[in-house]
Amino acid sequence: MQKTVVDSVLKSSVGKIADEVASLLGEEFKLGEPRFQTLTKSEYFATPREKCAYTRVSGSGDFSGEAAIVLPLKDAVLLGGTLIMLPADELAEKVKNPALSGEEGDAFGEVGNIIVGAVTAVFEDLYPKKLHFKKTTSEVLIPTKVDLDGEQPFPPGHYHLTACEMKLAGKPLGTLELLFPFELLGLPLPVAEEEAARPTPAPGAEKAASRETQAGAAAEKVESRTAQGTSPAERQAAARVASSSAETPEAAEPAQAPETAATAAPPQAAGVKRALVDAVLGNAFKEIAKDLSDLLGQPVKCAGPAFQPITKAQYLALPRDKGALTHLTTSGDFDGEALLIVRQRDAVLFGGTLIMLPEEELAAKVKSGKFEGEESDAYGEVANIITGALTKILDEQYPRKLHLKRGDIEPLVATKVDPEGPKPFPAGDYYLATCQLALERKTLGELDLLFPQAALAVKFEAPAEDQPAAQSARELPSSREAASAAGRGVTQANAISSADLAALQAAATQTDDTPDGAHAGTVLIVAETPEAAAPFRELLQKEQRDHLVVRFQDNVKQALNGHRVNGIFLVMNQVGEQGFAAAIKIKSKLPKGTPLVMAGPQWTRSDVLKAVRYGARDILVTPAGGEDIAEKITRHMGK
Repeated sequence: MQKTVVDSVLKSSVGKIADEVASLLGEEFKLGEPRFQTLTKSEYFATPREKCAYTRVSGSGDFSGEAAIVLPLKDAVLLGGTLIMLPADELAEKVKNPALSGEEGDAFGEVGNIIVGAVTAVFEDLYPKKLHFKKTTSEVLIPTKVDLDGEQPFPPGHYHLTACEMKLAGKPLGTLELLFPFELLGLPLPVAEEEAARPTPAPGAEKAASRETQAGAAAEKVESRTAQGTSPAERQAAARVASSSAETPEAAEPAQAPETAATAAPPQAAGVKRALVDAVLGNAFKEIAKDLSDLLGQPVKCAGPAFQPITKAQYLALPRDKGALTHLTTSGDFDGEALLIVRQRDAVLFGGTLIMLPEEELAAKVKSGKFEGEESDAYGEVANIITGALTKILDEQYPRKLHLKRGDIEPLVATKVDPEGPKPFPAGDYYLATCQLALERKTLGELDLLFPQAALAVKFEAPAEDQPAAQSARELPSSREAASAAGRGVTQANAISSADLAALQAAATQTDDTPDGAHAGTVLIVAETPEAAAPFRELLQKEQRDHLVVRFQDNVKQALNGHRVNGIFLVMNQVGEQGFAAAIKIKSKLPKGTPLVMAGPQWTRSDVLKAVRYGARDILVTPAGGEDIAEKITRHMGK
């Protein structure tokens, strides 16, 4: 197993732990960015630690062993006391004199169960091997009294440590640590110990081995490791080891030279200059953001775009959550397939937002991250919009003819994909364009566009001798300047900037595109019948709001002469094509961005999608009460 896979899965586990513990406690509970380290027992205890709560975790499945959850004892008492809602004074006293006893100790046991359950759930979803964890006992650990050569609390050996800072209700706590022995995760032992563990070769064999070249020995090592596993997951791990450029000692050996050389070689003499490729794809991200904002009725941002050549194995090694992968069939100068990938929970968020799920229901579905049902179907419309925006920019700006058509959408769990296999996309050289998504005020995950290099015909400039060689995907430079210096490295930073966020938040504070003071304008009611318009008219009269009532068949442009409209209610007796046609006609007569709320009875999911496609900002189910109508006015048309 490669460490990058372990790190990626544990990073997802940290997010799951934070969500689950927060739900259990009913308080805001956050975990900071996790730090990963491999160390020995003596190295672990070389770092000063205060008195700890040490929870043993039994692991079973394809591997077995004992892991541990470690955190400051006072924080364990605080979490347990919070769970059973001890009075503040009593809780403060317990934290001052912490002990894993009494009811707060029992309550911390439940917190431990939740943490172990979260880790198990993520491992079942993401880890290439079957592993299940079960909490056993919790005890007090005094680090300064531990015998480094003894078997308690854990034996000497090599361990993988995940550490992150805790915060409860805004108050900083200590560090939460997850400690796994290498054997339980299937991590290979360091090379020196692995060789020491091997049987002493016979003199003849040793002599023969000495005649082998260094490259041959390295290749044999990789081959041997691959042969140990027969499953796709093990082949995946072996291939990742072979393709990793910096994190494993084998990457520097000559046996890796053929693969990296093939990747580093310019694909062809002629082609499209990389700067132009990046510029066009950067413009595509802007178009995607604009079109998604129009579709969802909320500002979408594609910030910090970054571009880099990458192999399938390198892409799968990127720290990504579970994804929703959309196949994009390409035609024109290249017949093949590109890929669109976003996080599954972001796909659920987009889909749920599009079909206007109630806020609480949407939050629950995003939290569960299950990519299924009507949110999954609705995300297909989002993928259509992204595909359309991308095709538009390529048609207009790219020197090669490339047309894209949206294909199937499927879940992607990168850690379970065989990097050498044909599914869900074949191995080879790709060009990755990625950006950081944000919806309204929320920062989301990445939006990745993965093109076969042959599709874009990227022409790479030969790097100057004093420039660094191609960097691995996990060595993304933090600055744009450093990134652009590499001929085949990353261009532009891969993080949302503070300026981008500020612009996003500023945009989010604007409810629509109408100018300042527009709330004093007219609310337009377009209804099939006077009876349908009555509840809206009566409320606006009561609130002394300027309004205008027209029928579907009226000349809207003539009726609006002299009026500045800051919102439209389109009221249908039945939701159907007549109403959608009226929406198209009305939107064409008014400035872009004028909020449109479509009202009618018995909405279906397809009706909602169609309304959004035709420009509706929101829907309203009729008959509607005064409070419901007023809420739509306040939200979209001002007070």
